Amino acid sequence: MNELPSIGSVVISKAGRDANRFFVVVGFSEDKKHVLLADGVIRKADNPKKKKLKHISIKGVVIPVIKETLESGGKVFDYELRSHLNALGYNK
Repeated sequence: MNELPSIGSVVISKAGRDANRFFVVVGFSEDKKHVLLADGVIRKADNPKKKKLKHISIKGVVIPVIKETLESGGKVFDYELRSHLNALGYNK
């Protein structure tokens, strides 16, 4: 079983039509078997993608600003997700 990524972690999708695309973890399902993913481009923060843990690979990078905002109950905007992923060299 995959380890549970933290909020704000960068992950890559391993399966589905979004395979090989980078996302940021913005939440978890209630059963903790799925993560909620957004990238600000094809998956907006208001409508995150629900994906099984076995279908993602954790990159080991956490975006601290997004993590702090989400954990404090704040809202993350799509442009923030896009700019942080682009700054890290993902989804160019």
